Amino acid sequence: MREAEVAVTFRPSGRTVYVLRGTRLLEAAAEVDIVLDQPCGGAGKCGKCRVLVSGETCEPTDAERKALSDDELSSGMRLACQSAVCGPITVDVPQTSLLSAQHK
Repeated sequence: MREAEVAVTFRPSGRTVYVLRGTRLLEAAAEVDIVLDQPCGGAGKCGKCRVLVSGETCEPTDAERKALSDDELSSGMRLACQSAVCGPITVDVPQTSLLSAQHK
Protein backbone atom coordinates (compact mmCIF):
# COMPACT_ATOMS: atom_id res chain seq x y z
CA MET A 1 0.00 0.00 0.00
CA ARG A 2 1.31 3.43 -0.94
CA GLU A 3 1.84 5.98 1.80
CA ALA A 4 -0.60 8.87 1.60
CA GLU A 5 0.79 12.00 0.04
CA VAL A 6 0.14 15.43 1.54
CA ALA A 7 -0.56 18.75 -0.17
CA VAL A 8 2.03 21.50 -0.27
CA THR A 9 0.72 24.78 -1.68
CA PHE A 10 3.18 27.47 -2.72
CA ARG A 11 2.27 31.16 -2.67
CA PRO A 12 2.16 33.52 -4.42
CA SER A 13 2.24 31.13 -7.42
CA GLY A 14 -0.75 29.12 -6.16
CA ARG A 15 0.89 25.88 -7.29
CA THR A 16 0.15 22.74 -5.27
CA VAL A 17 2.12 19.51 -5.25
CA TYR A 18 1.42 16.25 -3.42
CA VAL A 19 4.49 14.71 -1.79
CA LEU A 20 5.35 12.07 0.77
CA ARG A 21 5.95 13.11 4.36
CA GLY A 22 9.66 13.73 4.87
CA THR A 23 10.16 15.36 1.46
CA ARG A 24 12.31 18.49 1.71
CA LEU A 25 10.52 21.73 0.82
CA LEU A 26 13.25 22.42 -1.73
CA GLU A 27 12.35 19.19 -3.56
CA ALA A 28 8.61 19.89 -3.34
CA ALA A 29 9.17 23.37 -4.84
CA ALA A 30 11.21 21.89 -7.70
CA GLU A 31 8.29 19.54 -8.52
CA VAL A 32 6.20 22.60 -9.47
CA ASP A 33 9.06 24.46 -11.21
CA ILE A 34 9.85 26.82 -8.34
CA VAL A 35 13.64 27.09 -8.22
CA LEU A 36 14.96 28.37 -4.91
CA ASP A 37 18.35 30.00 -4.41
CA GLN A 38 20.80 27.69 -2.63
CA PRO A 39 24.40 28.82 -3.09
CA CYS A 40 25.47 26.52 -0.23
CA GLY A 41 24.16 23.51 -2.18
CA GLY A 42 21.42 22.74 0.32
CA ALA A 43 23.71 22.50 3.35
CA GLY A 44 21.59 24.94 5.38
CA LYS A 45 24.46 27.41 5.81
CA CYS A 46 23.61 30.40 3.59
CA GLY A 47 19.96 31.06 4.55
CA LYS A 48 19.06 32.07 0.96
CA CYS A 49 16.16 29.60 0.64
CA ARG A 50 14.06 31.09 3.48
CA VAL A 51 10.34 30.46 3.22
CA LEU A 52 7.38 31.09 5.51
CA VAL A 53 5.53 27.88 6.37
CA SER A 54 2.07 27.46 7.87
CA GLY A 55 0.26 24.23 8.65
CA GLU A 56 1.73 20.99 10.00
CA THR A 57 5.40 21.87 10.29
CA CYS A 58 8.21 19.56 11.41
CA GLU A 59 10.61 20.43 14.20
CA PRO A 60 13.40 22.75 12.97
CA THR A 61 16.69 21.03 12.13
CA ASP A 62 19.94 21.94 13.88
CA ALA A 63 21.01 23.86 10.75
CA GLU A 64 17.76 25.87 10.88
CA ARG A 65 18.29 26.63 14.57
CA LYS A 66 21.75 27.99 13.73
CA ALA A 67 20.66 30.01 10.68
CA LEU A 68 17.38 31.43 11.99
CA SER A 69 16.53 33.32 15.18
CA ASP A 70 13.98 31.98 17.67
CA ASP A 71 11.59 34.76 16.56
CA GLU A 72 11.97 33.75 12.90
CA LEU A 73 11.38 30.08 13.72
CA SER A 74 8.32 30.83 15.86
CA SER A 75 6.85 32.96 13.04
CA GLY A 76 7.13 29.98 10.64
CA MET A 77 10.34 30.95 8.83
CA ARG A 78 12.21 27.88 7.60
CA LEU A 79 15.04 26.91 5.25
CA ALA A 80 13.55 25.04 2.30
CA CYS A 81 16.71 22.95 1.90
CA GLN A 82 16.39 21.67 5.48
CA SER A 83 12.72 21.66 6.39
CA ALA A 84 10.69 18.57 5.58
CA VAL A 85 6.98 18.12 4.96
CA CYS A 86 5.19 16.63 7.99
CA GLY A 87 1.62 17.31 6.88
CA PRO A 88 -0.46 19.60 4.66
CA ILE A 89 1.22 23.02 4.51
CA THR A 90 1.24 26.35 2.74
CA VAL A 91 4.62 27.82 1.83
CA ASP A 92 5.04 31.54 1.15
CA VAL A 93 8.07 32.02 -1.07
CA PRO A 94 9.57 35.53 -0.90
CA GLN A 95 10.99 36.92 -4.15
CA THR A 96 14.41 37.07 -2.47
CA SER A 97 14.46 33.28 -2.05
CA LEU A 98 13.98 32.54 -5.76
CA LEU A 99 16.99 31.84 -7.95
CA SER A 100 17.83 35.18 -9.59
CA ALA A 101 17.22 33.71 -13.05
CA GLN A 102 13.52 33.52 -12.12
CA HIS A 103 13.24 37.19 -11.09
CA LYS A 104 11.14 39.00 -13.66
